[in-house]
Amino acid sequence: IVSYQHWISCVKRDGPPTEKIMMADVEFSYYKPQYLMGWMYLADICSDKKKKMDLLLDLIYLVPRILQTIDNRGDTYLSIESILFSALDKILSIIDADQVHVFSKRLSKLLSKSPDSGNQKLLELQVETSRKFVFVEPNNGHALTTLGDALLSLHSLNGDSKALAEAEVCYRAAMAGEGKPIASKTVPEGIKELDWYKKRTAPKAAPADAKAKAPAGRGAPAGRGAPAKRGAPAARGAARGGARGAARGGPAARGGRGGAAARGGKAESGHKCVPAKAEEPKEEVKKEDPAPAEEEASGPVNEKTVSPRLGLARILSIGKKNIDEQKSLYNEVISMESGLHDAYIELGELCRGTLEAVDVYDKFPFSDELTFDDAYIYGEMVQILMKLEQYDDPRLEKALCGYGTVMGWNCLDTYVKKLEDAFKTKVLRAVYCTVNNKNPEDSDVQHFFKVKLWT
Repeated sequence: IVSYQHWISCVKRDGPPTEKIMMADVEFSYYKPQYLMGWMYLADICSDKKKKMDLLLDLIYLVPRILQTIDNRGDTYLSIESILFSALDKILSIIDADQVHVFSKRLSKLLSKSPDSGNQKLLELQVETSRKFVFVEPNNGHALTTLGDALLSLHSLNGDSKALAEAEVCYRAAMAGEGKPIASKTVPEGIKELDWYKKRTAPKAAPADAKAKAPAGRGAPAGRGAPAKRGAPAARGAARGGARGAARGGPAARGGRGGAAARGGKAESGHKCVPAKAEEPKEEVKKEDPAPAEEEASGPVNEKTVSPRLGLARILSIGKKNIDEQKSLYNEVISMESGLHDAYIELGELCRGTLEAVDVYDKFPFSDELTFDDAYIYGEMVQILMKLEQYDDPRLEKALCGYGTVMGWNCLDTYVKKLEDAFKTKVLRAVYCTVNNKNPEDSDVQHFFKVKLWT
């Protein structure tokens, strides 16, 4: 602890300013993974909640500054980054419930941006973090989608079928909650059936009832061994009523000196002391608390987004089921976000090798500045049209021009040869001029066409 206090004081006192850290021109002598691991261990063994929180918050404050100074995202970067994730995860277990969603959201975003996001350990941490987020806000579409994405990535890594099934439930719940308040506590039916949710909501087992023992008096038996509860009417009658009857109101007392009571004889009283029976404790019947009425929450509502639809369509494509539902989901994504390459590519895969796929690819809104993703879509169009020998399709020329512009003229050699054999010289001239940015009226270009017999 003394070493830690010295170290953290040095860091806070001698630590370089933020602008130097951003420029990565400072070599840290105190910022070493061994210190960070020792810091984490100190937080683990700390029993005081406030001190543990302070340790973890200090760690969360300093680690990102360290990561900014590491240019190469190798093993050192990943090991220090994992310490940050562990600290955030530990904070989730000790903070108040109303703050869980804030830390869960931040940690989920950090995990998704990690260069090692394909690591199984990090994915499992992402899943657990997202589950805490969903448990606090079960109708939060962002939380449900984040959990679904993490589970889908985990399935892609290790083929876990349970993760795939749970991801489908999360995506469907996110879609069903669109337009509803985020703060609503109405738990989707599918989420209620998940194992981890049942474990969190299962009532804790009540401790076994101890055998009830009825004490007599102050721990001593009433009379001569007759069990009687302290303060019971029979005990009071035996202790007080009988004695008073013999001393004051009993017949022997009134009978003079020679009475039986005065000489030590037994005096019979009209009141007979009967040993009190111990009251058997009644078993309390526990009434189940009625389920709280679900109040309509107010505030922001879940917006309609493409992520759960795209995730659900991918899950259905993995299982190769409900082709019509997959197409419907992809078309819905395209209508919501027309510039998303993945939706067109994955929908085209469902219709692979057919003109229907070309129709899908042709709907993409290509920009003037073409990218490699654009080239992939153009390449798929060229491959299908050339395979089907649709040389007169006007979309073939457009696709050849787009693909060649990004990848270069030499990538079209195979297709050029086929078009030459089919005598599609007009298409070849147009594609050549577009890809190489040539003027078709230029004399050199005309001479090239004559040599190639494209005239």
